[in-house]
Amino acid sequence: MIKDTKHLDELIEGRVDKQIESFADDISKQILKFVEDNGGDVRDRFYEVRDWHDGKPLTYGAINISRYKFELECVISKLVKDKMIEKDTKFLLDKMNSLIK
Repeated sequence: MIKDTKHLDELIEGRVDKQIESFADDISKQILKFVEDNGGDVRDRFYEVRDWHDGKPLTYGAINISRYKFELECVISKLVKDKMIEKDTKFLLDKMNSLIK
């Protein structure tokens, strides 16, 4: 029975990183397209809320699109990366164990 997942985890982590990066890239492109399709001037930046007051945006600031994409990747990774690796590793181990039996 296969029990050591270290190497599998490393291979799967690389694949999961690529999935997260691709997803963040797709979201960024969708936002850009939506804004452009609706007459917005995007260039190389988005705007983010910098300060809030009583649940309403108070001030805005420009953020570079590549920085936005990076932050999105970080947030998605924090939320689901470990669970994705765990799920994919378990799936592969189950498959490999079923072939050994």
